[in-house]
Amino acid sequence: MQMLRLLPLAALGLALVGGCSTLSGARPLARGEHEAGLTLGGPLLKLGGAVLPIPSANLQGRSGLPALAGRPFDLDYGLGLTPLAFGIVQGHVGAGWGLLEEKGALPALTPRLRLFWGVALPGGEGDAEGINGLWGTFELALLASWSFGSKHLLVVGLSDYLDPAYPSLMLTPTIGGRLALGERWALELDVRYFSINRRPDARTVVWFPGGTGALGAAISISMQLGGAS
Repeated sequence: MQMLRLLPLAALGLALVGGCSTLSGARPLARGEHEAGLTLGGPLLKLGGAVLPIPSANLQGRSGLPALAGRPFDLDYGLGLTPLAFGIVQGHVGAGWGLLEEKGALPALTPRLRLFWGVALPGGEGDAEGINGLWGTFELALLASWSFGSKHLLVVGLSDYLDPAYPSLMLTPTIGGRLALGERWALELDVRYFSINRRPDARTVVWFPGGTGALGAAISISMQLGGAS
């Protein structure tokens, strides 16, 4: 299928457009807390007359670390499952810090820094498409979140991506929510406009809606493990 042949290029092009879809991490975990989750989705791809989401699956986790300056601080990490089928190892690692607590109408604020990285394995489909070497993209995000109900969240944010090979602003606004499903499970929805101010450099892959950036959507399911210690 044509879309399957485009996936290795899309995986690389995604690094130029922006980062992969992840758990938002809008509220850092406390020390001793852990979260494991699966995210499905990403930027939308134009293929002929159709608009299709990249069938990207990311396995992720977060772990609470000792507080930093008296505020919660955590580590997040993940591995792309879909690229593995095409001989591309792709993942991310990062950290988030609870800068401000929510107070009335003022949201909680969390800055989060991530490194997205990838490499094509020798002999894989990505290698055959000419994708080689190690590449990486940094993401610096500022996330604002409001709680409602029991443990539900409304999240808005702005990210900037820095690709060392193509240094420029790659601004990505996002809006989403986190719906608590009982004590430990949660469902997250995320809509973002990857690199809204930049025209993608990948020419073989055509992103939706065209012109600058790429509109994307993702859904995540996660489970919280452990508790504060």
